[in-house]
Amino acid sequence: MLLPPGTSEALPDLLRSGQAVWVDITGPDEGDVWVMREVFGFHPLAIEDTRNQRQRPKVETYDDHLFLILNPVRQDPEGLQFRELDVSWVLATW
Repeated sequence: MLLPPGTSEALPDLLRSGQAVWVDITGPDEGDVWVMREVFGFHPLAIEDTRNQRQRPKVETYDDHLFLILNPVRQDPEGLQFRELDVSWVLATW
């Protein structure tokens, strides 16, 4: 399920429902940090990593979730090009 922006108040009920939920947060602000901390219970270091740009690719394992940072690569005629884009993922079950 993809939630429209501004519907974070529906997240606790959706998480309890057992449905798969995808939450897209770009450039997290204080409200997004609150959701990651209070609704999802993400580890403080994982939250910090979502706010810091230019992270190295990594996987962090926490007690109840997995945090990944990916740096996309594309191939063009000159060869492989690394993009200046951090993609952070948190995989968890509730």
